[in-house]
Amino acid sequence: MPSKEEVLAVLAAIKDPDLGRDVVSLGMIKDLAISGEGKVSFTFELTTPACPVRDRFQALAHDLDAGLPGA
Repeated sequence: MPSKEEVLAVLAAIKDPDLGRDVVSLGMIKDLAISGEGKVSFTFELTTPACPVRDRFQALAHDLDAGLPGA
């Protein structure tokens, strides 16, 4: 099962193209939880509800988390 630190480390690979920083340091990842079975859940807080890269961010976050051993 991955740790919260491991999850945040992989999510930090997602960069906001407008702000030029990763989504973790920007505070966009909220309510991170990992169940006993390794299911990772979190809220991805975007800068605007109509964020043009929302779908891309969602797909990247899913793919990165799915690549963690035990997740």
